[in-house]
Amino acid sequence: MFIIYRPQKISEIDSMLAFWNKKAKESGLKGVYFIFQKQYQPSDNTCLKSFDAQFQFQPFEAVDSPEYSQGATNKRRMRNLVDGLPKVVQSFVWKLWVTGKKNCTLHQYDKVWSQIIVNSKKAPVNVFPGAFVDWDNTARYGSRATIFQGATPERFKYWLQKLVENISDRPDDMNFIFLNAWNEWSESAYVEPDEKYGYEYLEAISSIVTSNVADNV
Repeated sequence: MFIIYRPQKISEIDSMLAFWNKKAKESGLKGVYFIFQKQYQPSDNTCLKSFDAQFQFQPFEAVDSPEYSQGATNKRRMRNLVDGLPKVVQSFVWKLWVTGKKNCTLHQYDKVWSQIIVNSKKAPVNVFPGAFVDWDNTARYGSRATIFQGATPERFKYWLQKLVENISDRPDDMNFIFLNAWNEWSESAYVEPDEKYGYEYLEAISSIVTSNVADNV
């Protein structure tokens, strides 16, 4: 399995993936299972034709959903417009967008997770659901950070259990959840133990996995 983020930025993506698959098979493997890390839907989906699957990169796949907010709809329209411009112009526009942002962006943890549940249920079988622990990238962006308010081990456990129940009818070989993340400390997306919560996020995952394994024995 090999995951690629923003394949639309790779000009010869199909040739590259075909070459990697060829080399893998020459080495005795069955090939490479390529997965698109979906933060948002590219305006031109042709870059995805060589991929085997996608996974919903949370929390941003949910935040980008039109059902989530009007702001998400407006940003998607802008992205589609910008994607039609020459690449050098695209870079300039997005740089202006980022540097022009003066205040932090706040999202409510439970609202975002509610959208994650909805999106996971609508997803076809070759789109794996995603989950997230927390997100706060103040360490990287200061006053322009994006922050998800309300994250605790208790709320994470509640929503992760909901997600597991929501996808229980998926085929066993496609029934996986991609979690963001193990140790993305600069964005507060981590399950490694810390001074605030200790092992509580890991214990939440362990509890859910253990109980669901027991239910299926």
